[in-house]
Amino acid sequence: MLGAIIGDIVGSVYEWDNIKTKDFHLFSHKCFFTDDTVMTGSIAEAAYGIPEDIAEKGLSYLDETLRSVYDRWCETVPEYSPIQR
Repeated sequence: MLGAIIGDIVGSVYEWDNIKTKDFHLFSHKCFFTDDTVMTGSIAEAAYGIPEDIAEKGLSYLDETLRSVYDRWCETVPEYSPIQR
């Protein structure tokens, strides 16, 4: 999981401007986490039962569209939802 998060942050600056070289800076002041990191955290929450307040904090980073998709997913598989409704 840590590798996925680091990869997301490192790749964030190249997400919409792909590069075809192995010669690039791993971290810069322009790097940031993306929705991929937030959703990776959500999967971990579902798998490991992270407390609800932490789940809500992570979910607060989702925009309205992604949050509605996530909520619909939770309705279809409530046993995996980290937030009991």
